[in-house]
Amino acid sequence: MTNQPEKAQANGETTRSSSLSLLFDIRMIIAALLGVYGVLLLVAGLAPGLAELGAREIAHTPDRADMAVGSAGNLWVGGALVLVAAGFAAWALIGSRRAGS
Repeated sequence: MTNQPEKAQANGETTRSSSLSLLFDIRMIIAALLGVYGVLLLVAGLAPGLAELGAREIAHTPDRADMAVGSAGNLWVGGALVLVAAGFAAWALIGSRRAGS
């Protein structure tokens, strides 16, 4: 016979170890880094004037990269990074459930 409190304690330890293993999964770390950088680029793309708010009196020379992709480059790259981050997070969640951990 198994004792119920021992079984519940073992189940709690298993849940805690599986959540820690998911937290330190390399796919979740990559997803977090890409997601943070993607959100920063999205904010920079949506509000480009915030970056130059204090530099109004400095003469601005046009950047070649800005002229090539336009001012929507930050939006496109930020959106792509957020989507890739979501894909990595989903892959980590599905992979951990499939492995049974």
